[in-house]
Amino acid sequence: MTELIDALGLGEARLVAITGGGGKTSLMKGLAAEWGAAGQRVLVTTTTKIAADEAEGPWPSFAAKDAGAIAAKARAAMPGAGAVIAYSDRSRDGFRLVGFAPEILDALLAERVFDRIVAEADGSARLPLKAPAAHEPVIPPTADAVVMVAGLIGLGRPLDRDTVFRPELFGARTGLAQGDAITPLALARILLHRQGLAQYAPPEAALCAFLNRTDDAARLAWAEETAAALRALKPARAIRLAWGCLKPNPMIAGWTRIGG
Repeated sequence: MTELIDALGLGEARLVAITGGGGKTSLMKGLAAEWGAAGQRVLVTTTTKIAADEAEGPWPSFAAKDAGAIAAKARAAMPGAGAVIAYSDRSRDGFRLVGFAPEILDALLAERVFDRIVAEADGSARLPLKAPAAHEPVIPPTADAVVMVAGLIGLGRPLDRDTVFRPELFGARTGLAQGDAITPLALARILLHRQGLAQYAPPEAALCAFLNRTDDAARLAWAEETAAALRALKPARAIRLAWGCLKPNPMIAGWTRIGG
């Protein structure tokens, strides 16, 4: 089964960067599982930091300092198809895994050590929605797909620090005031804004978005309203939009292609 890969149009992607809010790590692991089951060799990693309890899963994990060490340890841990999780270090408290500079992933891609690389390129403090600061997201220049993630559990809630990572930036880029209810239109705007979730995406990279937590009728309606809002905003670059749930098992409720 390649449900996530197909819905997001990632069949040809070799280096996928995942940005945005709640669900990035689950999506990363879901994509890796599908590619691994399809006979691919997959590296799961980050260009920032990820929670150790979420990232470390059913595959071998190890620390390494450079592309050569990653390749050697991956070959030892994964002789055939499957996935490995690599990181450069652990945070002092041990709760987070520190990732790699983008150029290390670029080198691994060029050397074809892995068939696919899936990298979490953003942080959101486990909140469903976010707006990036000037230094985010950390997307490798050779990424050929960028997947923006948003948790629909955040829609309908007030714009504040309990729901949105960097709410003041989210408001400035979507037209909402602090405390306003977050709407599908606001979500569409942060997906498309030049300082939004695809900030620093390579010009040739495919743009995708996944609306997570589409698990009831109200959120399904919000997903469809977000798609309609994106169409009305007429994006210059095409976006592959999918919606569904990532836990307990990945489920796609729908997808569409917008713009371009």
